[in-house]
Amino acid sequence: QDQIPEKWAHVQAEEFQGEFGDRRQELVFIGPDMDKEAIKAALDHCLVREEHMDEFRARLQAAIDLEAHARFGVGEAVVCMLSDWEPGTVVEVGYREPDWPLSKPDAPYQVQLDTGALIWVPEDTQDYIRAR
Repeated sequence: QDQIPEKWAHVQAEEFQGEFGDRRQELVFIGPDMDKEAIKAALDHCLVREEHMDEFRARLQAAIDLEAHARFGVGEAVVCMLSDWEPGTVVEVGYREPDWPLSKPDAPYQVQLDTGALIWVPEDTQDYIRAR
């Protein structure tokens, strides 16, 4: 609550309760001859089930830990080991490709090399990434 402006504190107190806040979305569908039950069933299928929450909590904690213990922040100049040490800048901490399976952990960093190429760093170790 320290980060919430005082004028909005009442909204947080009233609306965001529980472990992850309200997790509620409101949608409005407008149109003729809509199948309300089919829409509801399709949306209900998208909900996260309680049996998946343990995995979600573990992944969330891993991402928080990764960011909290990162040696470099966004904007820091680094060198990354490819076939040789290449200079670049950290553009994201805790990076993942959209098509990575959930079983693959986030990469510690995405780096934009001075050549313009974007790469991800597999481990936050001196073997892969160092301060420039």
